[in-house]
Amino acid sequence: MVASTDDHVVDFERAQLFARNWGSELVTLKEAGHIESKSGFGKWDFGLELIDRLKQMKVA
Repeated sequence: MVASTDDHVVDFERAQLFARNWGSELVTLKEAGHIESKSGFGKWDFGLELIDRLKQMKVA
């Protein structure tokens, strides 16, 4: 799960709770706002790297 420390939609503490409850790794972006294209992310190489990591994971 990817979360920003200053997302206006889901506060960071709630994002941490979601990740913990889902058994997910939490990737933290500092002061990135809401993670979406209209926030100015455009082509996001780090996001693509995270997707590649997910593709390589084995599901139990």
